[in-house]
Amino acid sequence: MEANRNGFESQVLGYIKDAEREYQELEDRQAQLNSQMAAVKETLDTLRKALQFHRARTGKIEREEEPKLSGVKTLREACHILLQQYGDMDKQQLKDTLEHEGFQFATKRPISAIHFALVNDGYITITEEGSYQWIGNKVQRPPVLTLPKATIRFFVKRSNAPASIPEVLDGIKKLGVRTTAKDLHDALEMELMYSDKTERVKEGKYHLKQDVFEANK
Repeated sequence: MEANRNGFESQVLGYIKDAEREYQELEDRQAQLNSQMAAVKETLDTLRKALQFHRARTGKIEREEEPKLSGVKTLREACHILLQQYGDMDKQQLKDTLEHEGFQFATKRPISAIHFALVNDGYITITEEGSYQWIGNKVQRPPVLTLPKATIRFFVKRSNAPASIPEVLDGIKKLGVRTTAKDLHDALEMELMYSDKTERVKEGKYHLKQDVFEANK
């Protein structure tokens, strides 16, 4: 009787070990399959994005996939739409797609316009490859000095002598304006593109246009 019981238990234990071994093998295969599926999905997503971008540039994109740029008034808003539609894009890709979609640039330097339109944009980040990436959640960043009234006062005080970014930064800080060298540089470059207040007399040096200086003396 005891021998029969021991024989039965040994047999069952053998079945259990076999089942456990088979289960472990299946788990290993599942982990391997999951890894393979993840790699294939990543490739598939990349290929779909490439096809979608190609269709946008060649005019073969389907209507339901087409970004809605009608009624868009600003370059920044148009870039937001494209980044949400197509994913990561660099300046050249944004320019090409915007032009294909019929967006009218207000400057002959669209690449620079895209750069300044997205400066300190809290809704995007820049990848290691230099592409813009939509993140959706607005991140609070230091304000850009887009209307440099303090800059005008600074140049007027120094009789409109050309000044470098560090000199301007130091001067406007004394006037109570707090900003960074990068934001000040971006603001002055924005003025060069879209305003008639400042001009760059040589690399790294700025001053007011003469009529602006005369009007503010």
